[in-house]
Amino acid sequence: MGKHEQHIEATDKTTVETYNRGAEAYEQKYQKMGPRVGDIERGFVFLLDRANPFVFEIGVGNGREAKEICKQTDRYFGIDVSSSMLGLAQRNNPYLHFEQGDVVTHTFPSEIDIIFAFASLLHIDKNAMKHVLEKADAALTVGGVFYISLKRREEYSSELTEDTYGERQFFYYNRDTLESLMPASFETVYYAEQDHAGDTWLTIAFRKRQ
Repeated sequence: MGKHEQHIEATDKTTVETYNRGAEAYEQKYQKMGPRVGDIERGFVFLLDRANPFVFEIGVGNGREAKEICKQTDRYFGIDVSSSMLGLAQRNNPYLHFEQGDVVTHTFPSEIDIIFAFASLLHIDKNAMKHVLEKADAALTVGGVFYISLKRREEYSSELTEDTYGERQFFYYNRDTLESLMPASFETVYYAEQDHAGDTWLTIAFRKRQ
């Protein structure tokens, strides 16, 4: 490794194990929130009327959003780092294609039109985030969209949390940090903030320039 290269960490194993142990309980929590219908519809709008686009979802969880995404297209592929969460997604969507994979190390498919990452990149640090954005840049078609939701803090920071099922490592972002990491070919086409369950969230959509 050269002296200017930065080490890229995969998703924390303890975090993954916590999701594996708590998958059923987390599913109940997610179901109460409901799918992100508005965000999904907005993501497709940013594609500018592209017919039957290919969608790649990062962090499918229990497959809640996958059902909504596939109302808009029949070309879908999703990954999740947790084998237990992936099992729930497959049970809830038996005809969709999912694979277990860590976003940091997984090889993205090619010719993607939209990447959705709902509350799934909040377990990777800045170096890994930059790496993921670069992989997205290489995989997206021209005009393709990367639609992301994350927990927001005024300053980039990390926190180790613990619940009944174990510890999880979180990383908090803001708009400036994300835009400083994005590839030069990306432009921000949407940004919003939301308060939910005591946390502030950000939603940002990048589009690969024509």
